[in-house]
Amino acid sequence: MATFATKMIKFIRSLINKYYEQKEKSHFPEREFIVEFDDEKIICRHPDGSIEKLIWKEFTKFEVHTNSFGPFVEDVYFILHGNDTGCCIPQGGTNVSELLQKLYKLPGFKNETFAKAMCSTEDNIFIIWEK
Repeated sequence: MATFATKMIKFIRSLINKYYEQKEKSHFPEREFIVEFDDEKIICRHPDGSIEKLIWKEFTKFEVHTNSFGPFVEDVYFILHGNDTGCCIPQGGTNVSELLQKLYKLPGFKNETFAKAMCSTEDNIFIIWEK
């Protein structure tokens, strides 16, 4: 009998975990944008399966685009430009904080402009860094 109870508890826990995973995805769809990077490249995997890739050596400009849709909809996007490629990454994307830590270290990174961008509630484009 204890085996049946144990199995039922595990089953109920798995249902609860699935519920919370699904709930989190529905509340924060931007988390489904996955950012990966190393010393050579940046990759952004979109929920629809598309992939954007940027080689660090070709990285030319970093912008922050803001809009007036927030706070209940994503309202900040990080745009990384390359020679012929780029990445559009929502602020709430997975691993974005780690990427920003690397971007902060770029020579000529405009900290004050970045701070203004992060406080913006209007449609705007902020150039944070250019090669």
